[in-house]
Amino acid sequence: MDKVDFKIKTGETKEITLSNKRLETEKPETPSAGTVKLVKKAEGSGLPLPGAMFEVFSLADNKKAGEITSGADGTATLSLPVGDYYLLEKTAPAGYKLESARILFRVRAGTVVKDGGQPVQPSKPNPPTGTPGISIPKTGEAFSTLNDMLAGLLFALAGVCGIALWRERRKGKYGA
Repeated sequence: MDKVDFKIKTGETKEITLSNKRLETEKPETPSAGTVKLVKKAEGSGLPLPGAMFEVFSLADNKKAGEITSGADGTATLSLPVGDYYLLEKTAPAGYKLESARILFRVRAGTVVKDGGQPVQPSKPNPPTGTPGISIPKTGEAFSTLNDMLAGLLFALAGVCGIALWRERRKGKYGA
C-alpha cells in the first residue's frame, strides 16, 4: 500500500484521484454431481431391508445411469451428475413384493433433493409376500348381507318343516 501525503488549507479544494486494481479471485468450483441415498424399509415394522436392487434412469432420456443394491442397513448410495432421475426396483428382498412404481428424485449440485432433502425412499414400504406357493384364506370375517339372508332363510325353512312334522305326528296320534 502506497502512502500519499497532502495538506488542505482553509478555503482550498484539492482533487485526489485514487485508482484501485481489481483483485483476481478464484471462482469456487461448482460441483457437477450429487449423491442419491436410498433407504429401503419393511412395511409395518420399518426394519431395514437388505438386497433390494434398483436400476437408476435419467428422466430426460430414459437411459440407464447405474444400479444400486441396499446393504445390511437397508441403504444404498450412488453419485450422479446433476439432473432428474428415477429408480426402478429390479430385485426385491427375499420374502417381499417388488416395488412397481417409479421413484422420482432430483440431484442438485452437491446434494440430493427429495421431499425436503430426506433420503430417497419408496412411497410404500415393501409388504411381505408370505410363504411362496401357499395361499391361506382369511378367516373370522363377518358374513356378507347375502350370507346372512341365506342363513336366515334356511333357519326359517327348518322351523316350518319342524312344525309340519310335529302336526303330522299329532294328527296320527289323535286320529288313530
